[in-house]
Amino acid sequence: MVEQPFESETDLELILSEHPELITDGLVGDGAPPRWLLISRQVGVDFGSWSNRWAVDLLFVDEHAVPALVEVKRSSNPGLRRGVVAQVLDYAASAVLSWSAERLRTTFAETWEARGRDPGAVLDEFLRDAGGTDGFWQRANANLQAGKIRLVFAADEVPAELQRVLGFLSRQMRTASVLAVEVKRFGAPVADRGPRRRSPAAARTGARSGRLP
Repeated sequence: MVEQPFESETDLELILSEHPELITDGLVGDGAPPRWLLISRQVGVDFGSWSNRWAVDLLFVDEHAVPALVEVKRSSNPGLRRGVVAQVLDYAASAVLSWSAERLRTTFAETWEARGRDPGAVLDEFLRDAGGTDGFWQRANANLQAGKIRLVFAADEVPAELQRVLGFLSRQMRTASVLAVEVKRFGAPVADRGPRRRSPAAARTGARSGRLP
């Protein structure tokens, strides 16, 4: 099969929003990989007077209420080098200051209501084996405030410069996890994503290849 480039970063962003397992299948630990639930796409972060001018591409949360901030770039974007690292760290720092449990909850509710789903039912189903929904958003915010988050850089190709910087960051961070994910698409018109290459930044979490059904 011939590799087909993504037409836009939005294209890749949409795929990951519907199929977070492309990321989570590469996370290892005790037991099965964590499950992620979409909070929203394009979640605004506040930079002082620049309120909501900038946005995290994708925001997920796992069943343990650990948030994941995902930045999506195509390899043709010149920002997919060292610049994207500063961008994501800035987003994370600003999210700690500007997001709250209520902000996370209402953003999640708006996302799933727009999809025609009951947000409470979606969360109940997601947490059916994780002890229920009581205090879930408070725990998510507490993890965010403590820096217990995942920072994910997703691209169709992860350049060596980015691998090197993220590998260094991954070794230094104590509470946050850093992961680089490479997603390729083969064939047309529906996504059959080919293997993602292991990178130094992903080595800590054991990212491995995966495919979309």
